[in-house]
Amino acid sequence: MLENTEMHVFDGVTYVPLEDALRMIAEAKKQAAPPPPEMSVAEAAKLAHCDARRIRAAIERGELKARIPNGCVRGRRVNRASLYEWMQGKDAASAKE
Repeated sequence: MLENTEMHVFDGVTYVPLEDALRMIAEAKKQAAPPPPEMSVAEAAKLAHCDARRIRAAIERGELKARIPNGCVRGRRVNRASLYEWMQGKDAASAKE
């Protein structure tokens, strides 16, 4: 993280330019941030390695928890924990076949 950073020492204290410090803070926040609790249908489909229609069908059957923000049908947000549970069940079902 500090390999391309210009550093200055003054009275025994090391300083870095503000732009470099802000970049380092942003990188640290990206690494430390937990994933959001919800995702779009497209993101859920990509994570589950299936088509978005299959995700929507699972939502309609009640197999996946999702909410509709502001009452819109488009832009449903899929619950991440629910998706992981659904994926585990999907994997168990395909292993039985």
